[in-house]
Amino acid sequence: MNTDIFTGMYLLEAKEALHNEGVTNYRIVVTAPPRQTDREPDDYDRVISVDLKADPPQVLVCKT
Repeated sequence: MNTDIFTGMYLLEAKEALHNEGVTNYRIVVTAPPRQTDREPDDYDRVISVDLKADPPQVLVCKT
């Protein structure tokens, strides 16, 4: 699967697309500006990358 298609999606959309591909177990990693303390994933964070080779697969998102 080409993981480049996830770049720029909202996390909500990426979750749905991963589920449609049969990927249900993955880890969400949140990045944000240095002084932003909220590191909880939100459905409207933007996906930066998806690594399906990691165990479990990893979804890197950026706070919006």
